[in-house]
Amino acid sequence: VSLTAQDADKDLESEIWFGSVPRSSLTLFECILGGISWDEVVRPLISEVSPLVGAAFCLYVSFCALAVLNVVTGIFVGKAAKAAEDEKDETLAFSIGDLFYSDTDKESHITFKEFSSKLVNADMQEYFKDLNVDVSEAQGLFRLFDVDGSGSVDADEIVSGCLRLRGEA
Repeated sequence: VSLTAQDADKDLESEIWFGSVPRSSLTLFECILGGISWDEVVRPLISEVSPLVGAAFCLYVSFCALAVLNVVTGIFVGKAAKAAEDEKDETLAFSIGDLFYSDTDKESHITFKEFSSKLVNADMQEYFKDLNVDVSEAQGLFRLFDVDGSGSVDADEIVSGCLRLRGEA
């Protein structure tokens, strides 16, 4: 049996990409990462083995590429959603602080009685509803905000307390 130069080249091409299990693994790895063109690798599979094997190879590379894209997209979307949620939480907490204090009296403290009177405000009730907190538990809420136990709270204590509440919700 004599081999022509073209037959020898085909055998050589097949041997280059799939000569051993480690070489076949490297070929698959390189195809996924773009180190080798799919066309170069799939030609010997289609012509020497079977068109079905060539199709399976294309499905393998497509699946792997889409899986990687899916993971990367999931990470990106997850981080973006977390950043948006954090920004919403911070805005919500500062809005609650603004409802308790005007710009001129952010340094002052309010007592439980003043705190309770602010909770009847419709905006305040809506904010606490967003936090999944029942405003009827005002005394417990006030104690949560009053971390230093002074019997009064300032704007910073209210904001940090709201952020703590949001973290648990």
